[in-house]
Parts: sequence; C-alpha cells; structure tokens
Amino acid sequence: MAYLVAKAGSIKADDLILEPSAGTGLLAQMAKLHSASLMLNELAPDRSKILRRLFPGTPLFSVNAEQINDYLVGKTQPSVVLMNPPFCASPKISSRNPDATKSHINSALQRLADGGRLVTITANWFSPANPSWRETFVRWHSEARVLMSVGVNGKVYSKHGTTIDTRITVIDKVPADSSEIPCLLKLWICLKYWH
Repeated sequence: MAYLVAKAGSIKADDLILEPSAGTGLLAQMAKLHSASLMLNELAPDRSKILRRLFPGTPLFSVNAEQINDYLVGKTQPSVVLMNPPFCASPKISSRNPDATKSHINSALQRLADGGRLVTITANWFSPANPSWRETFVRWHSEARVLMSVGVNGKVYSKHGTTIDTRITVIDKVPADSSEIPCLLKLWICLKYWH
C-alpha cells in the first residue's frame, strides 16, 4: 500500500514530502527511496523515537495533525503530502470521532504548496460516493482537483490480522477543471499482485 501511495504521489528528488501522522515511517521510507526531502510529524512519543532513529536529521514535529497547518506556520510548505490519518480517533477524545479523517486532510491540504499533491489512505467509507461525505469532497474539489478516490479490498491485509476495506484518494492543489469527482468502488488489481 505504501508503494502505491508513493507511486500516486509522483515523487521527484526535488520534492519536499510531509507525512503528518508518520507512525513508524512506512510512507516516509517510500518517499526517501525517491531521494525526496522529508518533514515528519508523529504525536505518539514511542513512534517518534523510532522515526528519529530511522530518519536522523529529518525535521520531526510532535503535534496534533488535525491542526498541522496551524502548527507549521512559517515552515516550508511541502510539495507532496503522503498520509494515513487516524480513521476516527482524535487526541484527548475517548469516543470515536468520525470527523478526524476530514480534519486531518483539511489541514494537510491547507499546508500543501499550490500545485502540490496530497495522497491519503482512509477507511473505505470516507468516499465521495458516500452521501455522508459527499459535501466534503465537493468542497475540496471546488478549491483543488480530486483526481481519484479508489477503494482497496481489505483482503490485502489479511496476513496482518485485519480485513478492513480502505481507500486511496489523490488530490492536486490546482483549480478543478470539472465538477466530476472520479470515484472507483474497488481496486481489485491489487489482489492479483498481493495474493
């Protein structure tokens, strides 16, 4: 999945990549393979320690990524954002927060440089085809171009102990050239290569 996200990011060596919820750095590692510069953020102290060891000298922040744009004011804007935000969890909130994904993407999209690209992994329910989230995607599409949003069958994760369906969404921070948002329900080709 990290490979697909990096591929969708069209990463070049002169890009500055932001991973707002870097976790253990799988997406960042794919960007590093393209010789791109990195900016990482991870709120959890244990995962931040892992990132410091894996990416020495890389700027590493420890802020709530739902407000990453506000926290990084004055910092260089990334040309690419690769992200796998929490599906419905927010710091200091014990119950599920269904707006967490939207908040993470909103803030990262604001931080992204004009002309840049954001690629995100979300739960499959966070889709432009889902009436609950349609307005969010339409709003993004009015300010940027939602290139695609494609579902990924959860069976690809079965060997890792989960089968939750996910979704890859690609957004370019350029004016949209149409009102249509490409939305594919499932990316079955992945199963052919991963099983």
